[in-house]
Amino acid sequence: MVLSGDYRLPLYHGLITQQTIDETINSASYSIDSFNREYRSRWSDSPLGAVFGTNTISKLRKVKRVELKDKRSEKSEDFYVICADMAKDGEAATSVVVARVTPQKYFFTYKAINMLNIASTDYHVVANRLKELVLDYDARMLIYDANGIGAALRD
Repeated sequence: MVLSGDYRLPLYHGLITQQTIDETINSASYSIDSFNREYRSRWSDSPLGAVFGTNTISKLRKVKRVELKDKRSEKSEDFYVICADMAKDGEAATSVVVARVTPQKYFFTYKAINMLNIASTDYHVVANRLKELVLDYDARMLIYDANGIGAALRD
């Protein structure tokens, strides 16, 4: 599962109203940083009193042993899944996470083994890079938002 997005998706589907958004933005007791975090999914630093600070989160987000291609043994039941959070426009980059999934008896475990950005909003470039990654890892799945921004990639 890849989760991302902002208030526009629930707004589009009628789960929130434009009036609610306007009232929230204009509220004297609600900061723009809070709005950006909660409604626009933008990282703006850790809020005052947060359990985890910026440094802790940055340390935890590092992949310690990057796998740049398929590293499974022939007997391994592990498989790779690639998840992409598609870039929309401007200076945005498509964020990609490669996970190595290990089947267990009743569940799966996974480990992020590579994280990278595709610094382009040209879907030909993005599609080709994602295809290269799928081949490099012999990935079983490529997960991306085909209903939203990624519709161009699907088409």
